[in-house]
Amino acid sequence: MILLQPHTKQQLARLVEHPSHGVLLSGPEGSGKAYAARYVASQLLKLESLEKLDTHPYLRHIAPAENSLGIDHIRNLQKFLQLKTPGREGVRRVVIIENAHLMTNEAQNALLKALEEPPADTVIILTAPATQRLKQTIYSRIQQITILPASKNQTIGHLKNDFSEAAITKAFMMSGGHAGLLHVHHSS
Repeated sequence: MILLQPHTKQQLARLVEHPSHGVLLSGPEGSGKAYAARYVASQLLKLESLEKLDTHPYLRHIAPAENSLGIDHIRNLQKFLQLKTPGREGVRRVVIIENAHLMTNEAQNALLKALEEPPADTVIILTAPATQRLKQTIYSRIQQITILPASKNQTIGHLKNDFSEAAITKAFMMSGGHAGLLHVHHSS
């Protein structure tokens, strides 16, 4: 199970129940956006575990190369979106674009077409910090969910079976409460 602040968890559950063709998961660096995107993708594709995502034929995970996402990334994505997907499930294909704020202007313009006319069986998940670095036209075509940090008590409750409370508290304080930065070590 994923560690999420209750409001964020509720919003992600609603997204899985009633998928939007495009969603932006935003939050500060280390908030766990990428992990939350993978979690949502696994739920949308009805997979038993996150590990199954790595071999799923209709998942495309795009991440920046050298701090940039260029037009070639999105052109390859457009080809992927043209492929037919088998089955009758409502969502059969998921795209994760990690650090979408690093897309060039050309890449953002190319992505707009996919967001304006998405395949009916596809959900596109973007992750980015909570800054206005994407084109306004992209924001207007997607649902936005902020990944909020879990409280100290939620974090302890989530991890208490595997780690000591002292180790969890130390990790929580060092991470500033951000799940993506949370590294708990077993105490001796």
